[in-house]
Amino acid sequence: MMDESVNRRRISGSVDAANRKIDDQPSASGAILCRTVAVETYPLTAKAMYGLQCLTLSVPQNEGASPTFTIVGDVFFGLNIGSAIPPAGTNLLAFPGFPSVRFVYD
Repeated sequence: MMDESVNRRRISGSVDAANRKIDDQPSASGAILCRTVAVETYPLTAKAMYGLQCLTLSVPQNEGASPTFTIVGDVFFGLNIGSAIPPAGTNLLAFPGFPSVRFVYD
């Protein structure tokens, strides 16, 4: 009986330690899958605000399958902090931040 209680305490301690490690991890980045869009006059410089639209992604679960991107929601604006001008229709990941959403296109 003594061995079972020792094993239970060890297992419980291991589970608690694992849960603490998970809780200590930084939260997810909150990346946004989106596409650049021309709203009025498309920017002519890299470091500028660009119109963006959110995308959803669906992919069949088999090797070699192609993803399908679907636009959802309204246009919002994000700042390109990269060094190149993304062509309209470019899919990218943007990140929430203050004062605006940011993305890098190099």
